[in-house]
Amino acid sequence: MSLSNLHGRVFEYCVVKEFLNIKKLNVLVSEKTIRDNKRDDNKLTEISSQKLEHFKKSSSKIVKWILNYIGNFNGNLFVERLSDEDGKKGDVTDIRLTYENHVLNLSLKNNHLATKHQRPGPTPKHLGISKDSLDFMNFNKEYKKINRDFYSLIKSRNENIEKYNEVEDLKFKNLYRPICNLVSDFINKFNFKSDDYLTFLIGSVNFKKIILFKDHFKILSFDSIPRSSKMNSWVENDNYVVINFQNDVIMKMRLHTASSRLTINGSLKFDTQIQKMNIDSLTIQLNN
Repeated sequence: MSLSNLHGRVFEYCVVKEFLNIKKLNVLVSEKTIRDNKRDDNKLTEISSQKLEHFKKSSSKIVKWILNYIGNFNGNLFVERLSDEDGKKGDVTDIRLTYENHVLNLSLKNNHLATKHQRPGPTPKHLGISKDSLDFMNFNKEYKKINRDFYSLIKSRNENIEKYNEVEDLKFKNLYRPICNLVSDFINKFNFKSDDYLTFLIGSVNFKKIILFKDHFKILSFDSIPRSSKMNSWVENDNYVVINFQNDVIMKMRLHTASSRLTINGSLKFDTQIQKMNIDSLTIQLNN
């Protein structure tokens, strides 16, 4: 498990534990949440004591803000941790709170603003294009060709090269730029699929995103984003694809290698970040 995934799990664990520690609340948790927290209890020793203390202290302030946002209510508060499988289906919720007839979905992030880390190869699928369509097949064919051509170029120059970082002078112009052009052109061709693509990038369920930093946390209201009916895309600096969803939302996707090892099929990912989003946000300092 990567360190970022480990930190994410422990962060969720600490938030759930904080809810359970509040005596005045009648908190109920799902069987899955009990199993997840029991699993992650064994992982507390795998992170630094400073990081664990940061998560515990921050969780106290985060839960305090959540309860203040919810306000007074009668009855039980049901707390549920969702799985990564839900995220693959479009629901990016990490913790779901249910009280009276209300639901509050929370996405928790530790120290980063990325919304997605998707691979570029399945871009047609991300836009909802049928895998049986000619456009889907042509994209797939061209994507494979770009990776194969780059691999052949490198091996023709030096058969012993095995890692991407050995060819920094070549990969931007000969790999990243062609892949970004391919993705951007496909997005522009299917610009009417903008709402599908935006949903893929940010999630299909209304939620609040809570991002924890060293000395503060931010709450972003992803439950107030207007729908998108059209988008346009362009490439910047060889390895960035920028998408304007024309609803005050602009996303920027940085292409990078997902593995250090050079392969004929390629190993690439986008780091997708918000460049502009006109939604309500709040910053709360942790040292106050």
